[in-house]
Amino acid sequence: MKHKFTPGHHRRTHTKSRHGCFPCKRRKVKCTEEHPQCMNCFQRNTPCEYPNPASLLLKRPPLAPPRAGSSPVRILPFPFRTPSDSTAATDSAGSPAAAAATSSELNLLDLRLFHHFLTATYPHLPAGNETIWTTTIPVIAASRPYLMHALLGLAATHLHLLSSSPLASSTPSPSLAPFPAPPSLGTNTSTPCTNPCHSTAIHTSPPPNAKLSATGVAHRTAALAGLHASLGLSSSSWSRDDVDAMLAAAYALTFQATYMLEDGLVDFVTMVRGCALITRQIESASQGNAGAGAGVGESSCFTLEPRAFVTVLEPGLGRMPGVDAWVVEWGLRALEDVRRRWRRRTRRECEWEDGEEEQRFFAAVKVVLTALRDGKGVRDGYVLFCEAHAIWYDCDAAAFERLVDETNTVAQVLMAFFLALECLLAPVFAGRCEFKRRQQVIGLRVLCVGRWVERIREGCGQGWTGELAWVEAVVGEVERRARVWLEGGWDEEVSGMWLGVLGEGGCEGLKRLAREGAMEEGWTREGDQWI
Repeated sequence: MKHKFTPGHHRRTHTKSRHGCFPCKRRKVKCTEEHPQCMNCFQRNTPCEYPNPASLLLKRPPLAPPRAGSSPVRILPFPFRTPSDSTAATDSAGSPAAAAATSSELNLLDLRLFHHFLTATYPHLPAGNETIWTTTIPVIAASRPYLMHALLGLAATHLHLLSSSPLASSTPSPSLAPFPAPPSLGTNTSTPCTNPCHSTAIHTSPPPNAKLSATGVAHRTAALAGLHASLGLSSSSWSRDDVDAMLAAAYALTFQATYMLEDGLVDFVTMVRGCALITRQIESASQGNAGAGAGVGESSCFTLEPRAFVTVLEPGLGRMPGVDAWVVEWGLRALEDVRRRWRRRTRRECEWEDGEEEQRFFAAVKVVLTALRDGKGVRDGYVLFCEAHAIWYDCDAAAFERLVDETNTVAQVLMAFFLALECLLAPVFAGRCEFKRRQQVIGLRVLCVGRWVERIREGCGQGWTGELAWVEAVVGEVERRARVWLEGGWDEEVSGMWLGVLGEGGCEGLKRLAREGAMEEGWTREGDQWI
């Protein structure tokens, strides 16, 4: 129906600032768009930085005529790659996925991956920067090809895991939902989509899993090469966007590793170390360029407070119950069994004195378990667990190689205990995921940890079955609850079940196993004392 307006009245035009400066965008205020400094920044006496005009102008090249007998190829222009990138991520086989990941233009698969990153897989670290990941970083990625590769690689690997998981059929992701493709660019006779997340998108059938996997690897290879090249440049030439791009790429590559089932553990640990070392390198360069007292936080759009991971979760930490004491005590006893066995072995092989990093790793795991057992809630244990990641970057390269060596059985067993602690504390992160697409991020992370622990157990052999019994029980219980959570979504009932991993009233299966082990070994609890 055609609307009629009162004479003399007109529809009010859109007043949103399309090309405002970054400070106004972060403050979510309308920018007056004066150059070189807008009125808001002038009144606040702050630097005024505008987006690169080239990133706002998307030129559409003429479409090549389709070959006879072939379906038209639909390409959307997006100048985030350069010709030099075309060979950075190609594989020896020249697979179509690798070619798609290194094309000079954005194809429909890349567009789907970019949408999936913005709505589901953007990292939650550094803590408190979720808005930065969905607003500022994509703008920077338009002019930093390796950063765009990192973002798309993260989304591709997550989608590959989601689509190949047994949960894919019961929890379809909007990025995977099949939609009939339009027969041509000019006409679209497909059924209209009613999903609000896809009201303006062009949909095709979901890409094959093999293509998603290869695309993720190709993007990751290109991102690593570009990040390495950027870090090799003189720090005096780094702009603020360069700093943000390097940090964002490092974090995106780290989170991508968490969705790599078979070989992701070593990549994950290596990238955690890389994030810390890159941050230190940038901070050192920032202090050298801006004088004493200037840190990376002052030259980056990210808020990098040392204990932001506690500040962000503080409101929810106080309401969470402590981990069941029987379960934690079982873990401490199992960890002590590892230490005793290690000592017997090293006395024969004379390696105890050379195992300083293993001793630090053992102490870090033990202090977390002790805090979870003796603390009033989960907060102290969670803080110590986050700080325990320093074991991977507060050491030299030789010590780090020893920690991740798959032939170092003791280090692998300690890694399994560390991963079990991550599963035990998964509900701390889960409460932040209020909608289903973000729930899949934490849930699939738990499933990957379960696979990593399984590979460690297989590598250690049957001789370590007793020491790893606690690890397998914890990971198995949390994985079971994560599957229920992924299948049913986040509601009050599932929330109570998920938090039951922590509480005294939950974990009945774990508590039963812990009590059985206690009776076999003859230890019991009197008040707050274990005897």
